[in-house]
Amino acid sequence: MKLSFWFLDINTEKEDNRPEVQIWGITEDGKRVLLLDRGFVGSFFAIPRNLSPDEAARKISAIKGVEKTEITRRKHLGKEVDVIRVYVKDPDEIDEVAKRVSKMEFVEGCYGHDIRYSMQYMFEKGISPSGWFEVEVEEEKNRNARVDGIFRIIGDFKRVDKNYLPGLRIMAFHCVLIGEKGSPDPERDPVIAISVLGDDVRTFTGEEKEILSSFVNYISSFDPDIIFSYGANKRDWDYLIRRAKANGIYLDVGRVKSEPHTSVYGHVSVTGRANIDLMDFAEDLYEVKLKTLENVAEYLGLGRPDDIEEHELREMKEKGDIDSIAEFSRRRVYLIREIGDKFIEYAVQLSQIVGLPLDHVASAAVGFRVEWFIIREALGRGELIPQRKEVSAETYVGGMVLSPRPGIHSNVAVLDFASMYPNIMVLNNISPDTYIPPDEEVPQEECNIAPEVGHRFRKEPPGLYKEILRKLLS
Repeated sequence: MKLSFWFLDINTEKEDNRPEVQIWGITEDGKRVLLLDRGFVGSFFAIPRNLSPDEAARKISAIKGVEKTEITRRKHLGKEVDVIRVYVKDPDEIDEVAKRVSKMEFVEGCYGHDIRYSMQYMFEKGISPSGWFEVEVEEEKNRNARVDGIFRIIGDFKRVDKNYLPGLRIMAFHCVLIGEKGSPDPERDPVIAISVLGDDVRTFTGEEKEILSSFVNYISSFDPDIIFSYGANKRDWDYLIRRAKANGIYLDVGRVKSEPHTSVYGHVSVTGRANIDLMDFAEDLYEVKLKTLENVAEYLGLGRPDDIEEHELREMKEKGDIDSIAEFSRRRVYLIREIGDKFIEYAVQLSQIVGLPLDHVASAAVGFRVEWFIIREALGRGELIPQRKEVSAETYVGGMVLSPRPGIHSNVAVLDFASMYPNIMVLNNISPDTYIPPDEEVPQEECNIAPEVGHRFRKEPPGLYKEILRKLLS
């Protein structure tokens, strides 16, 4: 059967010691589905030197962990080269196998081995989060997951031209944590209150065990696709897990039995749901210097609640004024939801452009978002992806700044170039794959030469950066 779904999230697990890709989606009629693929084998590329590709592939195939090899063509900085694609059955061993291969004397270098397994899968299958797809599936049984249907992928994905969101179930939550002395300590200080806002608002107070159980039960019954919080990745989730353990509770809030866990880019992953810490998006609001919930809400035109300091909350607790604490939490959970509603469209579009799931794209720094966007575009052109390396900062000559002439001037013209640097790169085809090394002879009329520094770039064909920037600027 064919299944059409909106791509919410992706993760990988091991089932019977086999890697399994798990895709969480929502169908047009609002059903939550889990799609499984156990047939994908991760890989990386090796460039041979001083040895024929056939012989190099034969020797690499003998390395422990290698499932198979194949000879193919790829681009290395714009130039086509013969490469060996090395398939590794266990995705956890790809990096280690690549290290062994890179040490072989006939291997010039290895590429693509530090691209995560799930990211490899999405590129190879031509899919990306926050979009609609159709795929041939078979129903899968005997799996424990909190969804309406579980399916095994048996065909190729096809992108479906729909530009609307499914009916997303969105929940926000806010925790009140009060330290007996100083900052709250999960080894000592209990959770005082948790407010949740899904189809209604509720605040859980009283015995800590009951608060935590009510929180878990609410998530299970409401079954959100997206969970909004503010600052929870850095504090609340870990605090809740540790307090739950202290009370003999398993903080099971995912769509399979699982606790939240720290994943890439420092974000906390909740399996089958998009856990979005809105403080990550607030980091992009450069006009807001202090990224408190109150300041961000005020900047976005949502009003400003009363600022209540931590010592004031402590005084409320000491007086037994739980009603005021609950009201404080309720006001803030409404704000979190309203801030989330402001950001959700931006988050979805960013996810579609960059190719990262909603929760990843929120927590990833701008540099990582740009990096993955470039990687996807480069892979689409058949480029090899070099391993990420830490490099020391280098100084370079900046733009010319003229000293001002003191005095009052009239008839002053102001010129401001829109997207000046990107347009210069497009105009001169500046890109890593068009760069010409100093020792390479190329006719001058075929080059763009950078003034002062003398770096040369080919005029044709269009480089990776030129095509990416054209795409973005258009």
